[in-house]
Amino acid sequence: MGILYNNEIRKTKKNITIEDILSLEKAYDFIFPNDIRDHYLTYNGGEPQKYIFRDEDGDEYVVQNLIPIKYTNQHGTGDLDFSLKNLRMDEILPTWLIPFAKDPSGNLFCFSINKDEEGAIYFWDHEYEFGEDPEEYVIYLTESIKRFIDSMVEDE
Repeated sequence: MGILYNNEIRKTKKNITIEDILSLEKAYDFIFPNDIRDHYLTYNGGEPQKYIFRDEDGDEYVVQNLIPIKYTNQHGTGDLDFSLKNLRMDEILPTWLIPFAKDPSGNLFCFSINKDEEGAIYFWDHEYEFGEDPEEYVIYLTESIKRFIDSMVEDE
C-alpha cells in the first residue's frame, strides 16, 4: 500500500492479509472502515515516531503502540483478537468502539463502527468503577485515523 501518513510507523509486526481482516470481522460481527482496513494492510501494529496527539482543547494523549491484528508479543497477548475477546467478555468497552492503540497507562484509542461516524477516533479511559457506564469514559478526538496519526507531534 505504501506510506499512508506523514508520521513514520516503526516496529510493525509482519504484514497481514485481507483474509486476516475478514476473519476478525466475522468473529466479532463488524466491518472495518476502509481507511482502517488500509491502515492495517500497511501497518500491522507498531509505534508512531511522533506519538502525542493534541485535541482541540490542547489536551495531550500519548500513543505508546498500535495494536496489531496478528502476531502477538512474547506472552501470546497483545493482538486485536485478544483485546476484543477480553473487552467484550467483561463488557467494559462500548461495542461500537474497536481498539487500535494504547497509551502507557493501558487506556485505549478506538475507532467507531457506528454508521453515522464510521472511522471516527475516540479515547477510552479504563479508570472507571465496576457498574458505571463505560460510555461516560469515551472522549471524541477526531474524524479519521489519517487525521489522528498525521496531526501527532513529538515530545518537546
